[in-house]
Amino acid sequence: MDDRDCTTRLRLGDWLIYPDDRRLEGRDQTRELTPDQLALLLALAQHSGEAVDRKTLKARIWPDRPVTDEKLNGVVRGLRKALGDDPRRPRYILAVPRLGYALGEQCRPLLDEPKAETDARTFPA
Repeated sequence: MDDRDCTTRLRLGDWLIYPDDRRLEGRDQTRELTPDQLALLLALAQHSGEAVDRKTLKARIWPDRPVTDEKLNGVVRGLRKALGDDPRRPRYILAVPRLGYALGEQCRPLLDEPKAETDARTFPA
């Protein structure tokens, strides 16, 4: 997946991700993402199954300005909260010590299903 796929719907575990709307849909809930949270999620999804270092993540989320690790950590906290992920027992966003972060579940595009017909309570296999 690359930047051209930013409007492709994705599945991450129990969540459907709608990048064009910055929205997550779970079985019985919908959550909005901030632009930074979406950029983080897409950066991790682009490298699904691999650890992504902090420098790469910061350059992807904030390409035109330097930011601190604390700023990145805040976006990670917000994304974990949106996903309902417990940092002590993470399922979706894994911290990789002395490196960065990785997705704990595979994130894959959903290309075969029309967006308007998707029901948040029913998920494709």
